[in-house]
Amino acid sequence: MSTKNSSPLILVVFGGILLAGGLALFYFIGKPTLDEAIASKTWPKVKGVITISRVDSRVKKGKTTYSSHVEYEYSLNDQETFYGHRIWIGQYSSNNQSEHKKNVAKYPSGAQVDVYYNPKSPESSVLEPGAVYSSYIAFGIGLGIAAIGGLLLIAPVISFFLYLVNSAFSTKDSTAGNYDQAINDNSNDRNDADDVYTVEDERFKNQNRD
Repeated sequence: MSTKNSSPLILVVFGGILLAGGLALFYFIGKPTLDEAIASKTWPKVKGVITISRVDSRVKKGKTTYSSHVEYEYSLNDQETFYGHRIWIGQYSSNNQSEHKKNVAKYPSGAQVDVYYNPKSPESSVLEPGAVYSSYIAFGIGLGIAAIGGLLLIAPVISFFLYLVNSAFSTKDSTAGNYDQAINDNSNDRNDADDVYTVEDERFKNQNRD
């Protein structure tokens, strides 16, 4: 199979992979994260206590990333105790250590805080309810990857359609050109015939004079 012939197949396969991966990221991670973040604005709150507050670091391939590590506990109706670790929904790691220091500084160990919990699932909680920009990251990336995959999938179809259109116009132009050429050839033949008749007439006149 030549490279030219295999190119559309490669686009279709690669596009299918990107489309499936993007939709999976969007549907299983991005959308649930964003939906939960938006819903948390309506969650009830209860008093809790910060038990751990620190900045964690991780080195991978020579690069250090940091994350805000805050844990807290809270109880409902002084009965069951729950534990949480999310400042907001959609937390992330980054190489900006000072940003995470600011995050944990707001929640020192031993501090009393308001904890917002999901009434349908009380073990799910957050300190800062609502959607922030990081709540949209997986949602947006998933849609973006899926869109690129979709474009790669339809690219061969678009290319084939453009080829058909171009072929149709090329055939039309070629037919028109052949028609014009036929008219020109016919005109030239008539001119040649007229020239022949003119020569014959001159010969006939000359013979009569003689």
